[in-house]
Amino acid sequence: MGGNNVEEWLTAVLSAYGLHQVSATKISGNLYKIEDGFQAYALKKSRLSDKELDFFSHVYWLANSLQLRSILPVYLTTDGQIVYKWQKHYFYLTPWLESTRPFRDKEIQDFYKNIATIHSKTKRPRKIELQSFKDSFLSYQTYCKDCQIHLERYVQLFEQKEYMSPFELLVCTQYRDVAYAFFELNKRLKQFLHEDTAFTWSSSLCHMNLKISHLFDSYIINWESARLENAAADLAVFFRNETKKHGRFGELLQQNFHAYMNVNKLTEKELQLLLIYLLSISNYLSVIQQYVSKTSQETMVEQIIRLQHEYRNILFGIQFSQYVEKEFETVSAEDINL
Repeated sequence: MGGNNVEEWLTAVLSAYGLHQVSATKISGNLYKIEDGFQAYALKKSRLSDKELDFFSHVYWLANSLQLRSILPVYLTTDGQIVYKWQKHYFYLTPWLESTRPFRDKEIQDFYKNIATIHSKTKRPRKIELQSFKDSFLSYQTYCKDCQIHLERYVQLFEQKEYMSPFELLVCTQYRDVAYAFFELNKRLKQFLHEDTAFTWSSSLCHMNLKISHLFDSYIINWESARLENAAADLAVFFRNETKKHGRFGELLQQNFHAYMNVNKLTEKELQLLLIYLLSISNYLSVIQQYVSKTSQETMVEQIIRLQHEYRNILFGIQFSQYVEKEFETVSAEDINL
């Protein structure tokens, strides 16, 4: 794909779309801006495998049949395919989008409405018994208790030192909030598992790699990771992608969440699942474990940045849990004696 073969593969791919006499600008390792004098296109070298290609095609079938207008369309090749395969790689072509809008309240509300519409229109509800996946959640409860024990041991280890490193000091400083997150997570797990009766569970078309860089005005791009999943999983990915780098951005996401719920109202079970995702401590603990075992290839500064990113995710999870309890829950954990 590189060196002297670049022009050859690029010419072959563009010819499959009937494009000739164009200029191509490399934007990143997998993205080119293509211009033919009349229009600009985005040419993407995808990460799709042969197995994933079928569902990628299904996304655009759903977009067309259900009029999901916020899914950015792809151009078909001259023989009617949504991708073109060159050697081992799949390429696809879309309109080129430019966006300079700030991501504030209006933009967040528009995004929530767009993704909620996709989740709602593709929703497949079904009745299930909680017992069918209760064992996996009970196992996760046990795993979380083990994580809490490991974290307490690390904090004790660091506090025994006469001089803590900046990383160790940060872990000890953050411990109080992380310990509370464990408490909140355990509460949400108990809440989720409280009833043994059947309830409605839904799967929707989920992007599964939502981030601001994939949002352009009214469009959501890059559906390579898409799959059918509960909408809570899609929202959790977006929240974790964005709140780790922009701590205060979480306030805007929380304040405007009603825009999502007005279009695709999550059940209390789904909200509990979303909170279980958001309150996960595993990534935070993994950063500490790599530091202690000296298996990380990162510098001290890089490890501190990663730890801080995971800590911001945890703080957002705590705040969002409190927000959900206030705004959407009809019965609190305390009311059912958890």
